[in-house]
Amino acid sequence: MPNLLICEADLADREFSKFLHGIRHQVVGTNPFLPVMALSYNPPPELVKNIIGSGVDDLVPKPVSADRLIDRIKLLIEARKPFVVTTDYVSPDRRKTSDHEDTIPRVEVPNPLRAKAIGTKDIALDQKAMADAIAQINLRKLERYAVQIGVLTELIAPAYESGAFDQSVKDHVDQLMYLAEDTSRRLADWLAPRISIFPNSAIPCVPWLIPSPRAAARCRRRTSSSCLISPRPLKRPST
Repeated sequence: MPNLLICEADLADREFSKFLHGIRHQVVGTNPFLPVMALSYNPPPELVKNIIGSGVDDLVPKPVSADRLIDRIKLLIEARKPFVVTTDYVSPDRRKTSDHEDTIPRVEVPNPLRAKAIGTKDIALDQKAMADAIAQINLRKLERYAVQIGVLTELIAPAYESGAFDQSVKDHVDQLMYLAEDTSRRLADWLAPRISIFPNSAIPCVPWLIPSPRAAARCRRRTSSSCLISPRPLKRPST
């Protein structure tokens, strides 16, 4: 498992942002807390926004000297920021101290780069710290999702009743399905070790997240969209 990832950010079609979003949301790789540095030559504001929003630790402008790069790595070792979690965001906290909100607590995450640098790497302790941090991240995510799912449902329900579907409603449906899929995945990860304790028990896990064939067909007719019934890899809706 790598202790640091240094990537070129100037890739076509936001590929780096998508890749990093997958790491932070436990879709790519096994360590959502991997320290990540991105290199970019004169990045436009939109690229900076996408990279930061995807969860990068540091964005380093090019050209960069070896000494400058080492200094930035040392900063990650000595003063890596805790993470914050919102509906769309799992990333180092870039808020100023005075801007911290009690409703968005910070999560201390493992720093494999620091452990490697100071020689305190312990596989057992690392695995426990990783599991504890992932559990905290999942809990924060589920709390945020619960609120967002309620909001989206209130926006979608009136259109469903009236049959007045427009693009904004379809976008809400796509976002709701993403949240439902990610909620199911995070709950499955949390339940797996607990279900194994009771191997003879049948525990129904979030069946309400999976639409019935009749409901899915009805929604498909009303929205002219296959997103409710076609299985697809988990991905973040475009914004």
